Parts: sequence; C-alpha cells; structure tokens
Amino acid sequence: MNIWCNVTLSDKAKEKLSDGLKEHNLLINDAPRNPFARSSCDIIFGQPDPEECLKSQIIKWVSLTTSGYTRYDTDSFKQSMKRRGTLFTNAS
Repeated sequence: MNIWCNVTLSDKAKEKLSDGLKEHNLLINDAPRNPFARSSCDIIFGQPDPEECLKSQIIKWVSLTTSGYTRYDTDSFKQSMKRRGTLFTNAS
C-alpha cells in the first residue's frame, strides 16, 4: 500500500514512521502545496489539495492532521468520496 504524507516531520519522526510502516511504501512530500502521486497513492495523510483528491480514483482514505476541514466541506468533495467509498477523517 502506498501512503502519501505532507506533514512536516523531523528526521527522527520520519524514521520512526517509516519503521512502523515497513510493509508499506511511505511517500513523504515536505512541500505541503505539492500534489501527491495520484496514480499510486492509497492513503493520504496530512493536508492534501482537495482538487487533487478529487482527481484520484484509487484513494481509499484521506486523513487530515487537523480538526478543521472547511476547504473539503463541499458537496462535490463529499459526494465524490462517498461514491468511491473513500474514508475521510480529520484529527478530531
């Protein structure tokens, strides 16, 4: 499984996260605004661009690192995630 993360992490935290996900492929993108590799990511963790999420057809789970989700709170986003069976969670 491919997990994309755009959370800013220390080198030690990156290492610990990678170690915990050994059987999976962790793709860390330290530039929060850069899009993820839509064609290969199953799980998105961090603050992905909502439009990039809508373009992907294979995402199984979008997990935000904040409790706020205003920019994702649109009918098109919610309907698209629901239609594809994609989980959408926030930090709360």
